[in-house]
Amino acid sequence: MQHKIAEDAAGASLKKEEAVARVGKYLREEKKLDLRQWTLVETDSETRPHRVDHLLTWQQNDPIDSNASAAAEAGGHAYVRVRVAVLGEETTDYRRSYFRRSGSADEDEPASEGFSTFIKIPDDWRRKQEETTLPREALTYSPIVLVVGLGLTAFIIFLVNLRSEAARAIPWKRLSLWSAWSFVSFYLSFFLNDEIANAMNSYNTAIPLKTWLGILALKEILVGPLNFGFLVLLFGVAWYYAKLAFGEERLPGWAGMPGKYYRDALCIGLGGTAGLLGLERILAAASMHWPTMHRYLDVSFGQDFDAVFPVASVLGGTLLGGLKMAAYIVLIPSFIAAKIKNAWLRALLFLVGVLAVVGGGWGSPVDFAKQFLARFILLGVLVFGVRFVMRFNLLGCFLVIAGMALVSGAAELLAQPDAFFRSNGYAVVLVMVLLFAWPLAAWRMNSAQELAPGAGSGATA
Repeated sequence: MQHKIAEDAAGASLKKEEAVARVGKYLREEKKLDLRQWTLVETDSETRPHRVDHLLTWQQNDPIDSNASAAAEAGGHAYVRVRVAVLGEETTDYRRSYFRRSGSADEDEPASEGFSTFIKIPDDWRRKQEETTLPREALTYSPIVLVVGLGLTAFIIFLVNLRSEAARAIPWKRLSLWSAWSFVSFYLSFFLNDEIANAMNSYNTAIPLKTWLGILALKEILVGPLNFGFLVLLFGVAWYYAKLAFGEERLPGWAGMPGKYYRDALCIGLGGTAGLLGLERILAAASMHWPTMHRYLDVSFGQDFDAVFPVASVLGGTLLGGLKMAAYIVLIPSFIAAKIKNAWLRALLFLVGVLAVVGGGWGSPVDFAKQFLARFILLGVLVFGVRFVMRFNLLGCFLVIAGMALVSGAAELLAQPDAFFRSNGYAVVLVMVLLFAWPLAAWRMNSAQELAPGAGSGATA
């Protein structure tokens, strides 16, 4: 909760001693703190046009890391602190991590003080953790360098050979039909996710509302086709390298394939989703038995709770992300198979890829080794699965990507006590069932047609 009052609003002009006494009573009576175990460590007073503001900080006498090792003690202890703000006699904030003292609020707010609790980390220790080194910076930016380097190399080679027979044979119309789903997913996410709300939250009232809405509409009108064009180009380049490496007769499709193709896609989708989710859980559980100090801790509690309809947000993100990831998974192995023949270069590229996935978020050399090992295992399983299990089954690849996204989205929504989120979670489960029912139905129908008298061997699409 955050209350704000104008800077020039009238209020009391308490002396520092009066503010300390007032806040001390507040902490004892309202927050039930025994101030004999706390010490006032910081005071800050600021004179406003019509009042005096105070910001007071208490620190608990006993550190929270009293059992720390001697090495940790050398960098100082960590303490619990409470901070209370008095803006005249008005309530300002209630914060659990930090305090802000600016803004505006009604002047008839009840008289009391803002309160927040936080942990004071030793400055020397924090500076040591935040310092940068050349290896860390190199690993931090290695994903960008790797993606841009590989992408530009593949695209430049494609442009140089644009008039070749392989490039002229790219079925752009078919790839455009595949990528048309990006239109659906993009605008589905825009209208039923939180995009409109976020845009209105960032509205600058210095700009006329009609102008702002026009800019927003123009942006979305342009971004949708750009997404579509990028996906078509991505599939086109992937098709080019796949034909060079494996031949056109082995390239996959989505519809009109033999029954065995859909059977394999169903098995790959179910097995790959379960296998990768299980592997992630195993790696996470194993990591708990090898505790190390991380540099960054990602905190997330779901990305779709503020959507108009969370199920639509999950579905739109799954469609768009799944199509792009499927194109990348076709493009990268095909480019490597077509242009990188030496085994040692492929092994080196794999190791560079593992380092890029690790990045610069490790807290110590031991933590770097742990993350490197986990990413090595995960990326190795992915390479093995693409090379020996998925092979040319594009539908199976998409089912694995979509299955993992839908399972994660459904789990987040079904874990909520609110009926609205739970109903959206069940809707996500229904979408997942229908998605996997598609290859099952196509397998049974095409198998029956292939067994019918006079049936052909099937066509590709």
